[in-house]
Amino acid sequence: MKVMDFYAINNYFKDGRKPFSLIKYDPKVASKIRKGKSLANEDNFEIRINYNDEKLLVDFYDPGVPIVSERLKNLLEQQFEKELFEFCGINVFKSADPANQKYYAFNILENMDCFDKENSVYNTFEGSTVINSIAKLVLKEEMLSRRNIFRITPIRTAIFVNQKFKQAIEENNITGLSFISLGEFKII
Repeated sequence: MKVMDFYAINNYFKDGRKPFSLIKYDPKVASKIRKGKSLANEDNFEIRINYNDEKLLVDFYDPGVPIVSERLKNLLEQQFEKELFEFCGINVFKSADPANQKYYAFNILENMDCFDKENSVYNTFEGSTVINSIAKLVLKEEMLSRRNIFRITPIRTAIFVNQKFKQAIEENNITGLSFISLGEFKII
């Protein structure tokens, strides 16, 4: 695959609007999600979101925990390898009344150690291995042959996809996300 065959998910509204707000979640659960750890054995965790405006309801949004609509959940389960991700039901509220929409926390399992340190251009925090900026991201593509959606070990906050995933999203008019080609991906 060429560099252009991978993309980072972008789910930010240019005007700063936010379709959802996290109102209750356990930071340990959010950390597990970013690390790609399963929530299957997690007892009694709860994620609540408040949707801010019915006109902004989307199929994907990531306010710190990736949230997907039932429509996107069904698409992912039908077209992609189910063992690579899991879904957890969440409570959606508008003011005090539950919304009619069903949404799920989306957990991409097993972060990939595919960051090409030799060919990427990046900086770390002084005295640390934690990345604080990336000018050029290069992946070890041979490690991604069976992954359509993934997180990269040192960049846990970003979600990456391949061309097949991007095409399925676009063909099914999934809302709330756009894609940044790997060649254009930066962390400043």
